[in-house]
Amino acid sequence: MISSVTNAGRQRWNTFVGALDAPILIDFLRRLIKGTQKKVFLIMDDMHVQDEPTVKQWLAEHADDIQAFDLQDDQPESAP
Repeated sequence: MISSVTNAGRQRWNTFVGALDAPILIDFLRRLIKGTQKKVFLIMDDMHVQDEPTVKQWLAEHADDIQAFDLQDDQPESAP
């Protein structure tokens, strides 16, 4: 399962079978920005799939709509 929550508490989620891969993540991101009026700021918790070239390309192509930030392993003080 992959999920998100807005600063207003709205939740979005997607369930899938198997491991999270680039096509599943891109589909989720596409749904996440659909119908939004403002830019989405997304914090991703070290999923590794975000480093895939297709994901990076998709994010670059949609930079006006979404900006992703990585919560890295080397920043444990940032993790909840």
